[in-house]
Amino acid sequence: MQKHLTVPASLAILLGLLGGCAGDAQDATESEPVTLRLVHEEGAGDVQGQYAERFEKLVESRSDHRVDVVTYSAGQLGTNDDSLKMVEDNAVQAAISTPSITAPVVKENQALSIPFVFSDDMQVNRKVLDSSKALNEDLAGIYSDRGVEVLDYWTEGFMAWTSNRPIAEPEGMKGLRIRTMTSPMLLTTYEALGASPMPMDAGEIYTALQTNMIDATVNPLFFIYSGNTHEVQDYLTLGRHHIYVTSTIINADFLHGLSARDQKVIESTVDDLDDWVFDVQEQMNEDALTKMKASDISVVELTDSQREVYRKMSMKAREEYLHSADPRGADILRTLVREIKQAEGGRG
Repeated sequence: MQKHLTVPASLAILLGLLGGCAGDAQDATESEPVTLRLVHEEGAGDVQGQYAERFEKLVESRSDHRVDVVTYSAGQLGTNDDSLKMVEDNAVQAAISTPSITAPVVKENQALSIPFVFSDDMQVNRKVLDSSKALNEDLAGIYSDRGVEVLDYWTEGFMAWTSNRPIAEPEGMKGLRIRTMTSPMLLTTYEALGASPMPMDAGEIYTALQTNMIDATVNPLFFIYSGNTHEVQDYLTLGRHHIYVTSTIINADFLHGLSARDQKVIESTVDDLDDWVFDVQEQMNEDALTKMKASDISVVELTDSQREVYRKMSMKAREEYLHSADPRGADILRTLVREIKQAEGGRG
């Protein structure tokens, strides 16, 4: 039985009201404006915030304002963990939703929390996210069973570690209290590396570091910089061990309740944003790294041999997933790994 996220009572009342308004719009004709509420997990200036802003402008313009988009950033309608449930219930119609955050609900999403699955070549990852059967058919099919359509999988860049002690060698990970997202597989991964993972909402990171509740974090570079994590950590370690994968999802009944023309507007807008947001995250991560190199934090890039040590240690998490996942979940990971290897064979 799949676990469903619970929503606080006060939030449930608010979402019920929003959902009721949205539900009334399902029979709308093109002459009647429809409200599409979109929630995302980051601040307005972060990658998801910029994506949401551009989505809003393009959809409203291309639909001649038949579709009115209202966006909500992190924390405005509950925690990031609530986004999938809100879309399922049509309380909000769409979300930028990160699989590693919703892994306790869609257990197959844990496959995307395992390090060293994706390539260290971001162009390979870009190709796979666009064309992967494992993601766009198999994993997306699980969402479809829940009344949710995945419109796109996309990346916000390589993940990096920050810490208050050196971790280029695995000995530095021993006992390290590292903040992670809520995916059970991330807990398994960092336990395999000898650390003490502590899942918590992203909004709690800075305070937790200031109060010594945690010793380390793992996030994309732009998010480390925008959250001022580099101000309260001593080391930034670039391991290219994992990429941040997120997705654009929408309530299926809402989407198919729109006119064919407005469905096309939403789908084509998401397609166009795929290339645009890749360039945005790349530039934001480069800028963040440049600025952090000019700060007091020590920047360390793992060598190939150091990465290999971490890769071998992390294989325990991959084996644990394959052992514990149901056949469908195990097939998704195996197919994804095969697709990445095939894409790497064609690079260069």
